[in-house]
Amino acid sequence: MKNVGVESASFLACLAALGSAQGICPPQGLSLAIEGGRLGDDIVVELAGPPSAVGWIGVDTGSGPVGSFCLDLSPQLVLIPVGLDAAGAATLHAPLPAVPALRGLELFAQALTSGGPPPLGLAVSNGDSAVLYPPRVYLMTGVQGAIPAKLIYLDALNDTPGAEVTGGVSAVHLPELRCLAVLRSSSVECFDDETGALTASIPVPPPVSPSVVNSLVRTDVPGVLLVVHYALAGPGAVSVVQVDAGVVSNQIPLTAMSPIQGIAAPGTTLAYLRGIDSSDVVGIDFALGLEVSTAALNPNHGLIWDWLVLGDTLLTLHTGSTGPGPPAVLQGVDIPTGAPAFAGVFPVQGAGIHTAIRMRYGPSPIGPAILVLFQDDGEIVVVDPATLAVVGSKLVPAPSSYLELSPGGTEWLALQTGYPGFPPFLPPSPGRLIALDAGTFAVLQTIPLPMESQTSLTALPSNTLRKAYVTSGSSPDLHVFPTDPTAGPGAVTPIPATTFVKDTLTN
Repeated sequence: MKNVGVESASFLACLAALGSAQGICPPQGLSLAIEGGRLGDDIVVELAGPPSAVGWIGVDTGSGPVGSFCLDLSPQLVLIPVGLDAAGAATLHAPLPAVPALRGLELFAQALTSGGPPPLGLAVSNGDSAVLYPPRVYLMTGVQGAIPAKLIYLDALNDTPGAEVTGGVSAVHLPELRCLAVLRSSSVECFDDETGALTASIPVPPPVSPSVVNSLVRTDVPGVLLVVHYALAGPGAVSVVQVDAGVVSNQIPLTAMSPIQGIAAPGTTLAYLRGIDSSDVVGIDFALGLEVSTAALNPNHGLIWDWLVLGDTLLTLHTGSTGPGPPAVLQGVDIPTGAPAFAGVFPVQGAGIHTAIRMRYGPSPIGPAILVLFQDDGEIVVVDPATLAVVGSKLVPAPSSYLELSPGGTEWLALQTGYPGFPPFLPPSPGRLIALDAGTFAVLQTIPLPMESQTSLTALPSNTLRKAYVTSGSSPDLHVFPTDPTAGPGAVTPIPATTFVKDTLTN
């Protein structure tokens, strides 16, 4: 990467020749698209054009136009050499520093390569741009007396609170629309994920009555959300919300289930629902607006407490029981057909008799594996994803309710939840955050937490800002911890909120 100099004169001259008779920024044999822009992560530039072409990408802080250029051609102009592959494609990743001063800066890009039509034999791209923005954590607070629920915007570059919006039942982030979608009792509202400004309010009428809205489900279809309606009597329903169009495009009544939660199958228009009183999994096609399947899973091992998509299988974790009852098991649903994926169940019980509470997929001493966390004694059971057989375990302090992979992907974070206690009958117990080496399960650090009821553990999804957030159900503080073991445990950073924080989400 180098600044504009003598060798860049041909770049500018060719842009002028190609653009002078074509209008401003037309793609001429070459297309360019920018993705990303979150500080601390990579920004990605994708090109499609002549096979095996070579050239430059110009990046500037202004779009011009200067004549027919879609760049300012300012002193900040930077040229990046680029070569397309035999299929005529190129993808470039450039890390963005986690620097607060870059917040709000807009970068503009245009590319020039060989392989275009005569007489110059050059191809020039359209222009595209990206506005740089900070990683954010959104704090969902609960109702406390006269204090309403809120969503508080937190700038993760410096962990300072910013905008606030009225909270709701559930919330998800739609990065493609830069929207923080909040579910209310009869609507979905979209707030700008940077400023908190309301950008859309979409009425969602109840498809069945009496019913309550329960949760939002993000799908792989840009701008499409699912609202899960739990019926107070009889089967429930799902509303399909097109946030970008501002409409409810369909409402899908269910045959028998009253759902509490859903999960979308990546790369499809299928979603799956689970209820509060059965082990069945109901499939819907939200593009067709139809219920399409019911997988009747073995009901003898407790309710579905967690699930994840692994290839073409939706794995379900059934809690088991505390005491001499049926053990926790894994079952599954075949995503293409909606039928049970396995003829039987796969016990994941560890050394004790206890209930499973979390299931995650990621690195382990045997390589990529399924990890199951048991709350009562803090056991993490390692399951081979190929055979679903238990191949190992690790004990962490109990009771442990949360397990997340660190942002760098090299540590597992386990949260031992504390509680204030009720002296003299029940002594207080402090919580702890335990960092485990993902490859060996060795304990890297143990960080004491205040004696309170922790309610969530969130690992910030950032390439460079490696930290985790812990919230409380009995305190208005958010606690921030570095997760990189080379940095040491660091200090607890309390961030006051207006009431207790019940959950978090990120952008």
